[in-house]
Amino acid sequence: MGGALLILQGMLLGFWLLANHGPRMIPASLLILSLSWAAEQIGTTTGLPFGKYTYTAVLLPKVFDLVPLPIPFAWLLVVPATLATAEYLWFPQTSTSLVSCFQKALSAAFLALLLDTTIEPVAFHISKYWIWHETGFYYGVPLKNFLAWGGLSFLLTLLLLFFLENRSIQLSTTNFSSSEDFPWLPILLYFLNLGLFTLVNLAQRQFLAGAVGLISLSFLLFWWRKVHLSPRKMLAGPKT
Repeated sequence: MGGALLILQGMLLGFWLLANHGPRMIPASLLILSLSWAAEQIGTTTGLPFGKYTYTAVLLPKVFDLVPLPIPFAWLLVVPATLATAEYLWFPQTSTSLVSCFQKALSAAFLALLLDTTIEPVAFHISKYWIWHETGFYYGVPLKNFLAWGGLSFLLTLLLLFFLENRSIQLSTTNFSSSEDFPWLPILLYFLNLGLFTLVNLAQRQFLAGAVGLISLSFLLFWWRKVHLSPRKMLAGPKT
């Protein structure tokens, strides 16, 4: 079910991109899927760039008996979800400059790293999706994994921004009355996943990871309420 949920969420945001930004999102989504799979394939065979690890038989099916199919779909979830969240929190104005694209990609990579700090302890120690053959200070996860996660997120976000032609995913209050575009969907999925893994870590007494998740959620929601609408008002839409 964990693998099915990852595929479902990735497909959902792939269709969301297509519905909101047109047919050019088909090659964009396929590139995110293929490049993330290639990075994971190289990672499982060489140990670069994430470190030495092996996927278990929990997530199925596996592509070429190495990388589970749900993993590229997880990246298709993470990339647009973090980009949309970063744009809504920190880049409310549309900008086509190269500097703005790099800022957005860095911000999205930062959000992806926050998510990964809550995912790794659950996926490694509880769900046992993969096994690390190296060690690190944070629940036995090597530091290079987080650096690689951030780097890959940054590159894939730049790729998506290229296909978006530097057009921001705008989330004004008027959009929330439309049932066709669902502009809140990627942001909702980001916060739901961050909240889910935070709760699982706390329930399993992995308190450091749980605290990291709580601090991350608190910071992001505080900033959200400070700069924009409250999450409750956002999801409810404008009053009529």
